[in-house]
Amino acid sequence: MNFLSKTSISTRVGITMVLFILSVSIFGSFFAPYDPDEFIGEAFAVPYEGFPFGLDSYGRDSLSRFLVGGRYALMISILGYLFGAMMGLFLGLFSVYSRGKIDSTLTWFSEVLIGFPSLVLMLLLVAALGPSFWVLVLALSTVNLPRVFRLVRSAAQVARESSYVEVAESRGEGKLFIMFREIRPSVMPPFLVDAGVRIPASILLVASLSFLGLGIQPPASDWGLIISENRMALTINPLSIALPVLSLAILMIGINLALDGLQEKRKDPIKLGIE
Repeated sequence: MNFLSKTSISTRVGITMVLFILSVSIFGSFFAPYDPDEFIGEAFAVPYEGFPFGLDSYGRDSLSRFLVGGRYALMISILGYLFGAMMGLFLGLFSVYSRGKIDSTLTWFSEVLIGFPSLVLMLLLVAALGPSFWVLVLALSTVNLPRVFRLVRSAAQVARESSYVEVAESRGEGKLFIMFREIRPSVMPPFLVDAGVRIPASILLVASLSFLGLGIQPPASDWGLIISENRMALTINPLSIALPVLSLAILMIGINLALDGLQEKRKDPIKLGIE
């Protein structure tokens, strides 16, 4: 709480937005008034008593589908980004510190993967391995890894040639110590800025796969799938897709506001109480 009190209003708003959507995604299923797979009435029925957002394309309660549908989409997005980003961070530091053939080989592989558009690469992996939870996580990690690797490698180049790295080497420090204690701090500012772009992009990629029918499969509830199933009802009952669309927008805006504010705090140690 002391930390939040020292942050800007926009940062607090961003963190609140993110926590709100995460709370809805994690605990929403406990508040769903109906079974998300229960057929209740006429397809695309407009809102009426007991169903404030109407019914979806199969006559199921839109609100219940929404409350249950955020879990898998956000879990896949967050895990896919985290696995890819952590591997990209490690390999980027390892590549810069190792130099030579290791650096050339890792850089070549990253450029090959980056040559594929993100959505196309994910579509290829999912089509080849099948649209399961962990395949989607793997596909998203594969998309994020080379891009984070390239960013980290570029940011770590200057730090690799710095005097404090030479001093650490002369003390006989190990490779991992130098990579993470001496070089890593210099890459964290651009790494966090990139996270503010890449996490929302990951969420959109997962939602896009579900929209195209290669993400979470029916009859499961998923925000991207909800949008795909009810897109034909925009002129009849637009509320059936309003909640997932607004939630994705709020989440992405909140992530950017929160990370931008945290990045500013890193640049100004006095605001953190460090003297």
